[in-house]
Amino acid sequence: MMMLAIGSSAYDLAIYHLYCHAFFKALLFMSAGSIIHSFISETQDMRKYGGLIEYLPFSYTSMVVASLSLMAIPGLTGYYSKDIIIESLYGTYTVSGYIMYYIATASATLTAIYSIRVLYLTFYNNPRSNKYTY
Repeated sequence: MMMLAIGSSAYDLAIYHLYCHAFFKALLFMSAGSIIHSFISETQDMRKYGGLIEYLPFSYTSMVVASLSLMAIPGLTGYYSKDIIIESLYGTYTVSGYIMYYIATASATLTAIYSIRVLYLTFYNNPRSNKYTY
């Protein structure tokens, strides 16, 4: 998103998204570190997680808030920074602006899909590891 904003000469929007992105990405990384270090084996393979919502409620809450912001849900900072960039791309009324608009929309969609996947595999899925690691 930042590079798309820079490409359309919206430098102020790129810096705004940089700041917003830094905060919710930092929250995601701190939540991920909390989850990784809570496992005995400290595995980073999400496929071995599952059912951690009961064991790590604070990590779950912070991961959900950060993921919702990353998915650009209205009311959170990710929405305001991504939405204004996507709108400005569409508002250039050029062929390259429209192409960048569709790339940004596809990128935001894929981001939402992998954020939902992370939440599902880590917290809602059935536990896939032995009891010792929990």
